Amino acid sequence: EEVWPAVMLQYPTAKFHIAGRHAPQWLLRKQLPNVVVEGEVASAIEFIEKHPIMVVPLFSGSGIRVKILEGLALNRVIITTQLGMEGIEAGHRKEILIADTKADFLEEINYCFANARAIEEIGTAARQFIEQHFDNQQLGRQLREFYED
Repeated sequence: EEVWPAVMLQYPTAKFHIAGRHAPQWLLRKQLPNVVVEGEVASAIEFIEKHPIMVVPLFSGSGIRVKILEGLALNRVIITTQLGMEGIEAGHRKEILIADTKADFLEEINYCFANARAIEEIGTAARQFIEQHFDNQQLGRQLREFYED
């Protein structure tokens, strides 16, 4: 309600897909232009792979953070808040995009539409970031090296 109408003014053919188990009824009933509320999907990975950009406006709680990591691992550009970034030391406009206000979200969405090449690069960097910082084998090697030193 805050950001999407402004996005639609600039990009009238853009679509926003929302998926998630136990989506609230008010959201399922909501009718917004070019917003597709899919609710629970059969495969989160397939859903994420269909869409090059994930918007995660996390302002409280932390349960969705694992989806941010999944998106990064799948070469997706993530737009999230500082809270969504908690524990994820990715760099703004390097591996992830950070937005905390309506203006920030609009700026980062505009950045995505205007910079297709940068979006590819951020997606690639996101995957590399996950491999370096969250890969089990890499973490095991680092732990072994720590104990061997």
